[in-house]
Amino acid sequence: MFQLGIGSPQCIRRIGGVELTDSRSTAIGSHRPDPPGEFRRCDISGKVGSPGWWQQRLAADAAPRLTRQQIVATAVEVLDAEGLAGFSMRRVATALTGRPAISSLYRHVGSQRELLLEVFDAVLGELFDGHPETAPPSFRRGSWQQRARAMATALRDVLLRHPAVVPLAVPGQPLGPNAMRARDIGLTIFTDAGLAPESAALAYMSLSHFIIGATSVYLAADADDRSRAELAELYRSLPATKYPAVVRHADALAGATSEAEFEFGLRTLLAGIAAQL
Repeated sequence: MFQLGIGSPQCIRRIGGVELTDSRSTAIGSHRPDPPGEFRRCDISGKVGSPGWWQQRLAADAAPRLTRQQIVATAVEVLDAEGLAGFSMRRVATALTGRPAISSLYRHVGSQRELLLEVFDAVLGELFDGHPETAPPSFRRGSWQQRARAMATALRDVLLRHPAVVPLAVPGQPLGPNAMRARDIGLTIFTDAGLAPESAALAYMSLSHFIIGATSVYLAADADDRSRAELAELYRSLPATKYPAVVRHADALAGATSEAEFEFGLRTLLAGIAAQL
């Protein structure tokens, strides 16, 4: 009875769309037909211990090893380029290796959802670029209002640079290391302002949610000067007896920019927090 061993060819059986290494013993001279839907492919050059086998092993050892950091960084680039709808593990694998082989990714991340969570946290890490151990100076210096404003503006800028991550901020609480660091700095700012722990937590969450919501609205808006003019005209055409305030504020409503909304909202929110002191 011939046994598969050192120097013997390994055969690959395909069942449907799945390939399996066939290491079953087969008697010399015997022939066992493959069941319907199967075929067998033997790679003679890949015999264990053969020159071809060693060549494959050496090539595999020389190939650069993927790291979790590389995968996440590439995933950020893919998400920026393709958007959330076009994002997939195959696209990330192709960007990394030139082949849509996702098995190498799953050695480091368990699922696409897990990778997206890591992507969101990596993007938040841009808040601390150049300051790996401490908060950026603008988050530490000045009055608490100045520090909160600096952090809010920085977070909005990060989200605008990576608009596809904004929907990832909505479900659940971000709990990655960079999210935790941002949370810790934000709570410190409001605690330094003199707020009690519960109020500091509410102030931080209110500010974070305002930034995410305002950024979402900004990204969804595509109003240009022409559409604003058309909107103002629509407001003015409404019956003043039924919508007097809308007609009276037609130009102000149509002309409000997302930047102006963000600035007014941030200023009002910080003033409201200050009133709690």
